[in-house]
Amino acid sequence: MITYEHIGNGGFRVGVQGEYSFSEPICNQVYNDLIFFLKKSKASNIDQVISKRYARASLVFLAFYFESLANLLIDEVGKRFKCSQQLEQIYKKRDHYPKPLRKFQAVYSVLYYGQKLPLDTSGIQDLFLIRNQVIAHPPARSIVAGTGITKGKGLTEKGRSLSLNKFTHFPNIYGEFTSVHTQEVYNETKDFLEKYHNLIARKLSGAAILFYLKKL
Repeated sequence: MITYEHIGNGGFRVGVQGEYSFSEPICNQVYNDLIFFLKKSKASNIDQVISKRYARASLVFLAFYFESLANLLIDEVGKRFKCSQQLEQIYKKRDHYPKPLRKFQAVYSVLYYGQKLPLDTSGIQDLFLIRNQVIAHPPARSIVAGTGITKGKGLTEKGRSLSLNKFTHFPNIYGEFTSVHTQEVYNETKDFLEKYHNLIARKLSGAAILFYLKKL
């Protein structure tokens, strides 16, 4: 099959029998959803309850965006340096980091000969803690008020609380997250991605992933 590839934000292939396919990185579509919900959450003419609903959706799509970037990063670096198996061996080693973050760390390790990623990852860890433990996999109930309980800092009925690494001032109850919290996590994620971009840009000159790392 004769194949033509567009190297950039998407991909285009043409076969000898006239068959073709056009691909677009999913992170591009997720980004559009993220920005839509984030803007909606900060609109001045909507009810606070609706604003919080959009804010929670924004947090979910922010985690989706980071995860889709991690997959695109692994894909591009694996193909360029023919190291897909090596990358997989690194990021599949389970630890306390979320898998998307392990993928970012794996790429840096391969590009820089086993060195550890020299960036603060606590905010990214919190993004996935919030996404997983508060929104995506919420407990059955939360204690929202009671003796000795700070507003927004309630526990589940089993006595568990959300232990965040950086955003320790955040609530740990589903209904208490606002656009202010979402914007703070957005800013932290943007800062991380920009710094990561600067670390690997020289190694990946011309790669499409560099565009998305600085899109937030």
